[in-house]
Amino acid sequence: MGGQYYQRIDSIEKGKDMKYFMAWQEWVYARIKGQKIYIFLDYDGTLAPIASQPGLAVLPPKTRTILKKLARQPRCIVAIISGRSLENLRKMIKIPKIIYAGNHGLEVDVQGVRSDFYKDDDFSGLLKKLYASLRQKMKDIKGILIEYKRVTISVHYRLVAGRQQRNVKTIFNKVIKSYQDCRQVVVTKGKMVLEIRPPIRWGKGELVKWLLPEGSRDRKKTAIFYFGDDRTDEGVFRFLKGQGYAIVVGRTNNSAAEYYLKDPAEVRKVLARIGQDLEERP
Repeated sequence: MGGQYYQRIDSIEKGKDMKYFMAWQEWVYARIKGQKIYIFLDYDGTLAPIASQPGLAVLPPKTRTILKKLARQPRCIVAIISGRSLENLRKMIKIPKIIYAGNHGLEVDVQGVRSDFYKDDDFSGLLKKLYASLRQKMKDIKGILIEYKRVTISVHYRLVAGRQQRNVKTIFNKVIKSYQDCRQVVVTKGKMVLEIRPPIRWGKGELVKWLLPEGSRDRKKTAIFYFGDDRTDEGVFRFLKGQGYAIVVGRTNNSAAEYYLKDPAEVRKVLARIGQDLEERP
């Protein structure tokens, strides 16, 4: 079942000399004038502020307006890559001409054409079994939210009281340990969330490589931006070293990103500035 690949994404490269993008932005904009622009973005914590529950992380109206303008520009490709399911991501954003990728890139919608990068009936059955087990064993934990997302499971514990969060992790580890040891599942950790994924080498980094056409990494012709705030974005940050603008949202020393922004409001400002340049130089 699945594959032979197994990895725990627990460690992140230590960020060194990370630059505050707002201090370097004019230098960047001068370099990308007239170029084809690829903009890849995470959703939660990047476009929308982190919320206590996934359903409350609403895209700000001003950000939506800017994304619509960018998506209409012939020289700009916009893709949103999230841990949310594809259906949920499209529901939260509802902007045409944008590429949507859910479940960390396992399912993608490119202009209405859907691609699924993992289909395995045995894994689907295992995932449903794990989902039922987690729900049963955590039913008495107040604030827990367990999401079944067709090819992944997310266990959110942001609303769980501090003293109970260790209990969540203990139960989670007991439920998945044997499957993890046999490399039947991959476990990843995000901001107050534990995730179960298929045992394949595929994530946001691999998806960005897949989406970029041949020749797009020529920095004289193309500018590639990636904005993300979580561990799951680190694969893209590493991939873009020397060939794009990797921007982590939220100051941290534990990232492979070259630049950082403070919050989603600054992301919006950068997107607006890029859009302004595209409109001035069609």
